[in-house]
Amino acid sequence: MWLSAKKLLVGVAVMGGILLVILGSLVRIRQVEGELGDAGTRSGLSSAEGEETQTDPALGNGTGDVASVGVDATRREALSLYDLSAPADFSTVVELLTECVRQEDVLATFWLARFYLFGECGLTKNESQARAYAEAGIEALRALAKTDCSEAEYLLGLAYTVGLGVQAKDAVEGRKLYEEAAENGSAYAMSVLGDTHARSGNHNDAAQWFLQAAEAGKTGAMVSLGFRLSNGQGAPPDLASALKWYEKAAQAGNAIAMYNLGTFFHGGKGVPKDFLKAKKWYRKAADRGYSGAMHTLGVMHHGGQGGTKNLLEARRWYRKAADAGFPDAMLELGLMFARGDGLNRDDTESARWYAKASKAGNMRATFYLADRYRLGRGVPRSESEAVRLYTEAAKDGYAPALYVMGVRLDEGRGVPKDARRAVATLEKAIKAKDKTAMNYLGELLLAGRPPDVAQDEARAASLFKQAREARYASAYTNLGRMYLSGRGGLVKNGPRGIQLLKQAAGVGESNALNFLGEMHRDGRHGLSQDREAAVDLFRRAAERKHTTAMRNLAYCYALGHGVVRNEREAVNKMKAAAEAGDAEAMFALGRMYQNGMGATRNVRTAVRWYRSSAKEGYAKAMHQIGLCYREGTGVTEDAREAESWFAKARKAGYFKATTD
Repeated sequence: MWLSAKKLLVGVAVMGGILLVILGSLVRIRQVEGELGDAGTRSGLSSAEGEETQTDPALGNGTGDVASVGVDATRREALSLYDLSAPADFSTVVELLTECVRQEDVLATFWLARFYLFGECGLTKNESQARAYAEAGIEALRALAKTDCSEAEYLLGLAYTVGLGVQAKDAVEGRKLYEEAAENGSAYAMSVLGDTHARSGNHNDAAQWFLQAAEAGKTGAMVSLGFRLSNGQGAPPDLASALKWYEKAAQAGNAIAMYNLGTFFHGGKGVPKDFLKAKKWYRKAADRGYSGAMHTLGVMHHGGQGGTKNLLEARRWYRKAADAGFPDAMLELGLMFARGDGLNRDDTESARWYAKASKAGNMRATFYLADRYRLGRGVPRSESEAVRLYTEAAKDGYAPALYVMGVRLDEGRGVPKDARRAVATLEKAIKAKDKTAMNYLGELLLAGRPPDVAQDEARAASLFKQAREARYASAYTNLGRMYLSGRGGLVKNGPRGIQLLKQAAGVGESNALNFLGEMHRDGRHGLSQDREAAVDLFRRAAERKHTTAMRNLAYCYALGHGVVRNEREAVNKMKAAAEAGDAEAMFALGRMYQNGMGATRNVRTAVRWYRSSAKEGYAKAMHQIGLCYREGTGVTEDAREAESWFAKARKAGYFKATTD
């Protein structure tokens, strides 16, 4: 009965287009971005150097007792190609297995069921199709397994392990069948047992099983064995042996082995670093359809490794990898369009590639796409879409997105203000080693945010130290200031504090430049008063758009401290600080207009700047508006309105506010 059902399934598959082959896609079983699992496949990295990857240990040539004639020979040919992990062969693999299914071959039927279940070999993941194939042939597979056919035993073990075509999953029965299959010579089963031992941390036994499968001719097992030898899993690293197994698998045509050989020469791992040899092996893997190799070739051309920098060639390889479905290559294309590398800058095209990469699971691209929506670059400006994308990337654990969402929760930008959730989110970013989050949470804890966030100077100092060790410039500044004051349990140490501030200033950290300027201006913390040095530091910080430094520089021109007094220049610089959002500068600019200092006296303009400052919460500006209403300066005299503004000033902490 299963034979007629099988014919029907094949007819449906072919007529309905279910056997869709996506050329250039990669085997992906339980793949986690950035982490290589024992049973997973990874096709490359975004770094300048490639990194080894390994194939699914359940793939391979296999051994057993099925005669290599007719349909068996066709199936073996298909699986031999599949073992080579070359996407260029995947369409042929599916075509050959489909032909075997037409000839009522139960083993080929279960291989296709497996491919559909996991979305392997270029097939779109389709659990219902996988189960339809499996349920139609499960009884015939059981019968074949009873004849000690190792391939049938392996596939039946898989069926029980994943619950494919059977009533319920049964890991114990699956393991028993794998062991029987391995005993009967199945390299597939040997690899699965190796993987099982590796997942339980028993790397010695894992290596032994992979060795048996490799010696049986399974190139996927050779790659898995090479990976373990290279990384010292189960034994000290043995790069020479790893290289030997990679070479053997590569000579047999395994694309992942070719790629891994490229990584050895690329990084000088066990062999002299040789970019040309690395390129040769990457090119071989790329020609076999391996998208990770295409991407890495793009990286090498982009950076000029193994030749001159060639942005057009980099773009070509990125595009090939992207078209083959490699998310990191899609991201690189987005970055190239954003920067105008080797092509015209195009924000729309950049956003399009970020969106493609994001949809394919690249969280860095999701983060950049969020930035695009926040700024309205290449896409319509949308704060809600930006928050949605930042949240998506944060949920996936992407550290910069966790930092951004932590700040937004703290400030209430695009999301309800929630200091406790902000701290929790920043803690997650810190756990992911984000140095900006370390510094931000340190600042938050240093100040405290009662009642939601208790002040914790000791933890703040600890976080600043962590961020400094990660070479985050602002942390040098914050830690330096804590040493100057002896806060957070630190022993007061002026020289150490100044040293840290100067280190931060040396790399252009604007807070350090401004604070050192204030120290020189006032002669504080062991620094001699040097107003000319202060002006230079304020100017350098102002060039980096530090609004307090802009204001300080304006005061220097107004008072003639360290520079020739120039009231007009003082107004210009104070206006720049005010327009950049500095509330005190808005207030000071208002005073300048009210008093006619460096500008024509204009009390209405003065009041306008006072209002802008008050809107930002600056209490002195609220008090000044009250005085203007009391005296009728720039506004109609109004005692009640004056008292209202004095009350606002007192509430904001300016207790000198009075109607007297």
